[in-house]
Amino acid sequence: MDKETILNDVDKLTANQLFDAICNGTVTLDELIQTGKLDPEKFKAISLSLRDRQEEDVWNRCGYNEILLSKYIENYPLGKHVEEAKQRIRRRQGILNHVDILTANRLFNEICNGIVTLGDLIKTGRLDVSRRKTIEHLVDQRNKDDDKAWSCCGYNGVRLFKYIGNYPIGRHVEEAKQRINERQGILNEADRLTAEDLFNEICKGTVTLGELSKLVPIKREEIENLLSQRNREDEDAWNRCGYDEDFLSGYIGNYPDGRHVKEAKQRIAEKQRIIDSVNDLAVDPLFDAIRKGAVTLDEL
Repeated sequence: MDKETILNDVDKLTANQLFDAICNGTVTLDELIQTGKLDPEKFKAISLSLRDRQEEDVWNRCGYNEILLSKYIENYPLGKHVEEAKQRIRRRQGILNHVDILTANRLFNEICNGIVTLGDLIKTGRLDVSRRKTIEHLVDQRNKDDDKAWSCCGYNGVRLFKYIGNYPIGRHVEEAKQRINERQGILNEADRLTAEDLFNEICKGTVTLGELSKLVPIKREEIENLLSQRNREDEDAWNRCGYDEDFLSGYIGNYPDGRHVKEAKQRIAEKQRIIDSVNDLAVDPLFDAIRKGAVTLDEL
């Protein structure tokens, strides 16, 4: 429903429907009140729902941050998560109080769970050099695995949720959540968006044609025509690339979901690999690389 419809029908819509409209950003509570059609019962129900939502937002930001957990307990003494907040504080303190007797692997696992950071462990003064180096190595490997998993996500809903599950404090968790919300927002508004808007979202990889076809079948043909044109432009751009690094980078930038993006990245990497190892390569492999255009004599 659009804003005008909601404001005209405040007296006909349920408190839940009005609450959802507020959460979606379509209207504000003040705007509903100003219509003069919001009865006291609905106002109370919406206000309670907004308070619950605010509490959940605060709680979701807490993690194992002791300051935020303490503030949550102070601001919501009867909140739903007060006991869990106290348990998190106790668990965190238990680890920090026993840094000297816990193994590097155990401490690394607690870092991965978001309960403590390496900085927290170091500040206790109880972490010896040997365990610190072991943890640093494990964290470095974890970050590489994290980045690799993230690079495979795109806007795929299943992969994004799996990433968040496997890396709850991963380096890309916030962006993963943003992508999930962005993606869901497009699907929720698909019937109100133009075919061109939806085509642009497909090109960004936010949604797929298959998903949209189920929601807005009437727009499928127009979107398919736009995609066909895009594919022709994609092929033309790719055919001009060769191994020219500027062209390849431009292709990746202009067609992030293009059919040849993977190969474009491989060509850039291959070119750099040849240039970096030119002194170690035999004549025949260098000649082959020049012949197929991967590098030029000037670049070598």
